[in-house]
Amino acid sequence: MKDLKNDIIPIKIAYAEDHDLIREAIITNLEKDGRIKVIVEAGNGADLIKKMEECPEEPNVCLLDISMPKMDGFETITALKHKWPEIKILVISAYESEGYRVRMVLCGADGYLTKRAKASEMRRAIEEIYDVGLYNTELFSKEFVQSVKRKKFVLPELTALDMQLLRYSIADKTFDEISGLLGYSAKSIEAHRLRLYNKIGVKTRAGLAFFAIKFGYVGIESQETPL
Repeated sequence: MKDLKNDIIPIKIAYAEDHDLIREAIITNLEKDGRIKVIVEAGNGADLIKKMEECPEEPNVCLLDISMPKMDGFETITALKHKWPEIKILVISAYESEGYRVRMVLCGADGYLTKRAKASEMRRAIEEIYDVGLYNTELFSKEFVQSVKRKKFVLPELTALDMQLLRYSIADKTFDEISGLLGYSAKSIEAHRLRLYNKIGVKTRAGLAFFAIKFGYVGIESQETPL
């Protein structure tokens, strides 16, 4: 009798997750029935992109964590879509906030799962993204994606210093301490903070912190980031 399993052409996956044990466990579960094959794996976005450039095959779907060192999920999606515009992306996140999901739509994600998802749902999400281009869920529905795009929501373009100030906005530090850490005078930091207020439309340091957390520029747990 012909072995039909040998005729399966697997969906090729690139996967970035900075926790080795989590990554290894998920890969084992994804590959167990032969329909999915992980051809690139990495511990952060920068390493993922480097390995994809070196890989002789192009993945069909990228599976990404958000919180990773060197290059997080948001930065990674932007870089991936620039280099490989047709690639599909499934985000695996510990966060469920609307801000994170809005930012992911704007970056180009095609699906969004929480880390509570079972391996069976992850496989189903990958297959659906591969087949129809979007994994439709309550968190990341077709209607939600269309709504974000229809409203033409645009996040402000942030400089490296903007990003650093956002990260420090939820830290228990004075402007003198922040200026010392960033290598600028306290007066310069204060002036740049006021420009950042205007750029993102807030009036207080608390407003900066809310914006930073809502859209995933910093993790909820101060300088720490979740799994």
